[in-house]
Amino acid sequence: FTLEKFSAFQADLALNWSKRLSEFRKTRSKNAARYAGCYGIPLHGGFRSIPDLIRFPVLTESRAAKMRLLENSALQGLGVADAYPDTIDGIAGLVTGGAAGRFPEAKNIVERLVTLPLHQFVREGDQGRIAELINNGGRNRV
Repeated sequence: FTLEKFSAFQADLALNWSKRLSEFRKTRSKNAARYAGCYGIPLHGGFRSIPDLIRFPVLTESRAAKMRLLENSALQGLGVADAYPDTIDGIAGLVTGGAAGRFPEAKNIVERLVTLPLHQFVREGDQGRIAELINNGGRNRV
């Protein structure tokens, strides 16, 4: 590719990028702490403090709970997302050496894992609604 000068729009986007990045990190950290603290949603992975996350991972109780959670989140515009399409051994073109189906625990995690939004546009009320959905096994109380 060829290197070209930034357009005025791109230059404006890059202005103060390190300060904005620091602010984004602080907001994500605050939102992650709220999920883990106020709403009691466990952060899996053995972390002693909240790492710099882009999204907050949650392991639901079952695949059915995950699907209910994703459906109700979509209906309410809450931004809960599926984490992975499948395990590596289940993605065509990535399987080598007869590995298909040899990772049942990874499959179990993929079937139950979702991620929650942490960006600056997530309101505290939305986080409360997300937490309520999670705590109700993905069922909508509205």
